[in-house]
Amino acid sequence: MADTEGTRGSPLSAWQRFLAGKTNVQRFVIALGALAGAVLAIGAVVVAAAELLDRRTAIGPAAGEVRQIENQQRSADEFVRFLLHAAGTSVPVHLDHQVLAPRGPGGEYRLEYACDSTGCSFVRLETPADIPATIRGGVWYQGCWSVVKDGAGYGADPLDIELRLQGETCPR
Repeated sequence: MADTEGTRGSPLSAWQRFLAGKTNVQRFVIALGALAGAVLAIGAVVVAAAELLDRRTAIGPAAGEVRQIENQQRSADEFVRFLLHAAGTSVPVHLDHQVLAPRGPGGEYRLEYACDSTGCSFVRLETPADIPATIRGGVWYQGCWSVVKDGAGYGADPLDIELRLQGETCPR
């Protein structure tokens, strides 16, 4: 029996052929949908891999290596995001971060972050009770630090981040 014939040998209408999945247009739409689904699946894998790699290289707590944070660079923005996240908790963070930023008139370090074509936002990194190690071009935060923020930052409001040394290592 041919694809165009019904059960009694009469030809199928266009609607019947469409419902049976036997029109060229329907076959094309199904093939196009399968191709689009495959492209979306491959794209999702690429995005997931990029996200995983980005998290692996993002600035975070020190894990046995010294991290260098450069003024007006992506590392500065990642460091500020990390500190703001830590400020939202009461848990201190382990730092072994060299922050290369100019010193302000009050002794704080002024780290510029979130830079774009219109300029940068800045944060004042303050340590009112502790004196971190100074290095050429900046400061080196080592040990376990509590983080407190004042202001919203990211261009909305000035941002101050206060760091207080809690000890050489953080409790696990």
